[in-house]
Amino acid sequence: MAQRQEDRISTLPDEVLINILSRVPMTVGCRTGVLSRRWENLWNQVSNVCFFGDYDDIVVKDVGPENGFFAFVDHVLNRCNSQKIDRFWIQFKLLDDKDLSRITNWAQFAVDRKADDIALMQQGAWNEVTLPEILVSYLPLKKLKLKFFKFGETQVINWPCLTRLTLQSVNLNDEEVERLLAGCPALETLELIHYGFFRELKIKSARVKTLILESCISLNLDYNNDAWLHIRAPHLQNLEVYGEADCRLVNVSSLVDATFDCEMKLDNINGFLPSASHARRLTFTSWFMEAFSLFDFKKVAASKFNCKELVLRGDIRSYNISGIARFILALPLLETLDMFLCSSPLLEESSISKGIEGYVSKFNVKNARLNKMKEVNFYHGYWCCSEDDFENKNELPQLAEFVLRRATNLERLCLVSRKEWNCRECSRNCVAQFFSELATKLHQCPKLSPNAVIHLSEFNYNCSSG
Repeated sequence: MAQRQEDRISTLPDEVLINILSRVPMTVGCRTGVLSRRWENLWNQVSNVCFFGDYDDIVVKDVGPENGFFAFVDHVLNRCNSQKIDRFWIQFKLLDDKDLSRITNWAQFAVDRKADDIALMQQGAWNEVTLPEILVSYLPLKKLKLKFFKFGETQVINWPCLTRLTLQSVNLNDEEVERLLAGCPALETLELIHYGFFRELKIKSARVKTLILESCISLNLDYNNDAWLHIRAPHLQNLEVYGEADCRLVNVSSLVDATFDCEMKLDNINGFLPSASHARRLTFTSWFMEAFSLFDFKKVAASKFNCKELVLRGDIRSYNISGIARFILALPLLETLDMFLCSSPLLEESSISKGIEGYVSKFNVKNARLNKMKEVNFYHGYWCCSEDDFENKNELPQLAEFVLRRATNLERLCLVSRKEWNCRECSRNCVAQFFSELATKLHQCPKLSPNAVIHLSEFNYNCSSG
């Protein structure tokens, strides 16, 4: 007979177990009630009443009345003994008007329990739901996330403590956006996902430091061939743009850190990039790495970029290496380059080639130098020795040699491979071997900086690193 293992979890104090249960969705926490009589009433004392987790906010299945979800929510809320909760999160799918009252009841529960972090996420977009009146002037609110909601014409938002606001598929016009921001004087982070009816985003408050945009596409057809969202945020410090980007940065003069993991119309890129010239740290992914070759680098160089740290996430190909090199040279204050290598080409090679032919004569790089660059790091991402990824291995040495020949004060060039990783093609860490051979080759390469050191390293890869 197998020896029964000791149940160490049940030896923990109730306070610790309740803290653990507060960190998982209610669909998981409620199941622990069948473990024993002691566990039966632990889940209903949690400090967070969440019906989805931190990483489930895109789609959660079976959240409609036909699946018994609404009855389950009612059961949980009726059994909840917590007088004070921190968080109330719920995703739901409405089928008709008779279920609208449930949203008001859920909001009332969150208010009665003094929750300061609320997420109401409608799936399926049966119809936009008007924000429950009880939340319009709910003063303790600090974080709010809404999906497929709308604000009533007579509602006057009053959230004096709100620091983070996330709106997904919440369509507002220019005046409504302005009134909304005026009602959030403590706001620090604004996140807009899948929106497109307003044209002007004016953030006047000096408290708002972070703006996150995802899929900012104009849904308003009356735009006279200028559909861009105009962003005026002179105090903004952090900007992240994802998905399709149809926006223009009119005034972001305090920008420190900007991430562009997005795509846009090729005709607009020359007007977009210089508007981010104030940022000290810039991050670009594959689309921009390939589109670099379409930039008018004479105009880019004239923009006097403040960028000291550049992060690139993508692969190096024969048709984008020229654009990457020229963009690096166009950043006179650049000190650090971090490149995370992975395969994800997005643009057609023919378009890129035309771009190179069009701009190669406009920006003379023959004698250009990287006078401020001190450190370059190449990180192994997902590519390996397969035929599709092999071109990375041909172009990476060229870019590394380019830096060594142009950087007058370079201190370190580091090749960082993934620790405990095996290639899907050869079942070994072929990248570590490739980096080792490349380091030997680079040691023999002429260097403009007498102090430059070639270094090999390993790390546990994380997609969010850098």
